[in-house]
Amino acid sequence: MRPFCFRHVTWLTLTIGLACNPMTPDRSLDDAARIRAMDASWLTAVARRDVDGMMAIYAPDAQELLPDTPPVVGRDSIRAFYQRLMEQFPRFAHHFEPHEILVAQSGDLAVTRGSYRFTPDTLHPAEVQRGKYVSVWRQRDGEWRLQLNISNADPRSLAPDESG
Repeated sequence: MRPFCFRHVTWLTLTIGLACNPMTPDRSLDDAARIRAMDASWLTAVARRDVDGMMAIYAPDAQELLPDTPPVVGRDSIRAFYQRLMEQFPRFAHHFEPHEILVAQSGDLAVTRGSYRFTPDTLHPAEVQRGKYVSVWRQRDGEWRLQLNISNADPRSLAPDESG
């Protein structure tokens, strides 16, 4: 029970901390739009199987905390992880949808919350993993970079898709 509560407290703390210190609306919206565009560029790179394009959004010391996988730490390790994924699942499809982007007043930190859908083999589209994620972005030298991403699969992971 404690890890469940900790996750909620962490999200609530981040949300309150970012919401209580809003940036000017224009700057915050501009930064959120830049992060949203970088997310979209990552998805485009995935569809092209362009690992270099995928890595363009990551900070050098980024971390991916994915379901049923040990932590993947550092851009080079993340690159190797996705290269192996593409070899293991050559016909995979990945989609995610950011539902909320909160930008700190300081302008150097943002949190994205959303949902994802991973299909290991597009020849079997009914087998899908759905879940949610939280990403932490940091702005360094005027550029936003993904620092930390944590994903959690929903129950019935890789079950037939019932959304139609």
